[in-house]
Amino acid sequence: MQLNPQQQQAVDTITGPCLVIAGAGSGKTRVIINKIKNLIAHGVPDKNIYAVTFTNKAAAEMRERLRADLKTKSKVNISTFHTLGLDFVKREYKLLRLKEKVILADTHDQRVLLRDLVLHSEIKENIDEQITSVQNFISLAKNKLLLPGDMPSNPLDFTKNPDYIQNYKYYCKLYHYYFQYMQSISTLDFDDLILLPTTLLRHNDKVRAKYNKRVKYLLVDEYQDTNTSQYEFVKLLVGDDPNFTVVGDDDQSIYSWRGAQPENLNRLQEDFPNLQVIFLEQNYRSTENILTAANELIANNPHIYHKSLKSVHGKGDLIKVIAHESPEEEAYAVVESIIEHKVNHNTNYGDYAVLYRGNHQSRLLEKEFEKNEIPVAINGDASFFEKSEIKDYIAYLRLLCNFDDDKALMRIINVPRREIGSKTVVEIGEVAKKYNCSFMDACLHEDLLSRIQGRALQQLQNFMDLIFHTAEQVHETNDFFVLKRFFDELEYQDFLYEQTENKKEVEAQLQNISILLDMIRRWMSDAYGDPMTLNEVVQRLFLREMSANQAKEHSEEFVQLMTIHASKGLEFPYVHIIGCEENSIPHKTSIEEGNIEEERRLMYVGITRAQRELTLNYSVSKKSSGGGSTELVVSRFINELPEEVIDHQELTPERREEKSQENQLKKMDKLLSILQANEQ
Repeated sequence: MQLNPQQQQAVDTITGPCLVIAGAGSGKTRVIINKIKNLIAHGVPDKNIYAVTFTNKAAAEMRERLRADLKTKSKVNISTFHTLGLDFVKREYKLLRLKEKVILADTHDQRVLLRDLVLHSEIKENIDEQITSVQNFISLAKNKLLLPGDMPSNPLDFTKNPDYIQNYKYYCKLYHYYFQYMQSISTLDFDDLILLPTTLLRHNDKVRAKYNKRVKYLLVDEYQDTNTSQYEFVKLLVGDDPNFTVVGDDDQSIYSWRGAQPENLNRLQEDFPNLQVIFLEQNYRSTENILTAANELIANNPHIYHKSLKSVHGKGDLIKVIAHESPEEEAYAVVESIIEHKVNHNTNYGDYAVLYRGNHQSRLLEKEFEKNEIPVAINGDASFFEKSEIKDYIAYLRLLCNFDDDKALMRIINVPRREIGSKTVVEIGEVAKKYNCSFMDACLHEDLLSRIQGRALQQLQNFMDLIFHTAEQVHETNDFFVLKRFFDELEYQDFLYEQTENKKEVEAQLQNISILLDMIRRWMSDAYGDPMTLNEVVQRLFLREMSANQAKEHSEEFVQLMTIHASKGLEFPYVHIIGCEENSIPHKTSIEEGNIEEERRLMYVGITRAQRELTLNYSVSKKSSGGGSTELVVSRFINELPEEVIDHQELTPERREEKSQENQLKKMDKLLSILQANEQ
């Protein structure tokens, strides 16, 4: 596919500072790859070309695409910001007054140290929340390039966060102790990988000159997601004779909670007066009506760089905005409309995506899709359910529901290690076979008790007691916290740390477990529909695992469910966005903090995922905890869309019933036509 004039201009601009404002669906990755090829063609050594992005996945994809285009392996440095920073630290460890073998502290290490500091303070309640808050405070300070001695005396000069303001002096003191201790043991955290190189480049002319010579050309993707320290790092790397291209879209900056500052795009003009700005406004993804809505919505945010996306496709269908009686009605209607649309247009389920602001909003949808036997893929499920720690936890849940689940018992009988060795397991198997009973029954059989003794017998009995006691409690109370206490008693976290010296790996495993437990907690609560029993939770997990495995092989057969954040960078022919109400999008917290602009950008990202058709759904009321109902207000973002591209609809229960009957008739007609065709 040939580059358009704007893309070609971006590729051909290989000297001086260049900013490419790349709108959604405008082909920015093609531009980056072609630009690297052009730089090499113009004699820039590949080893002196640096391309930086934000995730390992994005960096790997960029390397693969470049390799495929060049048809050979190159020495172009493609990495994340933090990998680039780590390479710098390893080379300059002496100047940074570090040991040659730098120790990297992960989140767990940070929390252990901060826990000690917090426990020795006057804070005695909500310790975990305090640790998280201090951790984020220190990260924010480092991202702003502020060492402990640089912290402003007035907290308002540092942050608007009410928690940080209230505890400012205390948090600054903890930062000082934390920083001192980490220095004393030559240990770095994740944020130091940008802070230290940036500080050294800023204060050491010789080092800066060396890296300015080494980095002949720098490309940065997703520049709107950079924070202060990353901006300064880039600025110092390119030096006084800068040759770089940064690619970004301030309208797609949706990560301020990670410290991202879209205003960094605006700062470039001040720091590089000869900056060449190129706009990629030709959109290859969406119809004209979808882009008209997106352009009009985002125009309500302030801009220095104004752009307007233009479609290469026709006008397309109007955007449907549908009011529903309740979230339950909304979920029903969305599923029905997908069924109807698929029947009428002969599409695949994989052509449809349903997006939402928060993960909790998927539950009602999942129930409706399941009821209609429609396969769904929930973002991240495939790799998630393959994790050993997730398989372990689910095995425990299965065993609590079914004592005859031999496979589950065998998986976790000695996980974590409880001194039930292979010899004991063999004896259990022999007793089960001899008496034709389950492994669990075999564990209680008097024959087994005569075969094993001592420590192994005691540990086995303790394990059985824990399983039986927990199963009884959870089935009586249906209380999630019974499960939580059970998993805490297992000491699985300590077990993970015993398995490996790679603390980052354990940190990722604990994060996966946290996601699973949060999912179960929501399902067992009554916050979003009827609370599930543990049996129902296990069934739901089984179905999700099956769907995830099948979706991996046949993604075209699965409706995609995901948050708007997770959808960034993706595209789908037909998109539904649900929950378009105030306090959902924009989120309640963002309204309270006055962060409406980012929420508007999030809505913009959601809208621009759609290729052909877009439906925005909202509810007018929802069940309240007291048994009544609470009125909901349609999102202000719906009201900001241009009326000429909107088709407003109200789906009352009566109209829903009519549509359901119409859909059934259409299905029967289609089935009849298929049967008639087969007879001929």
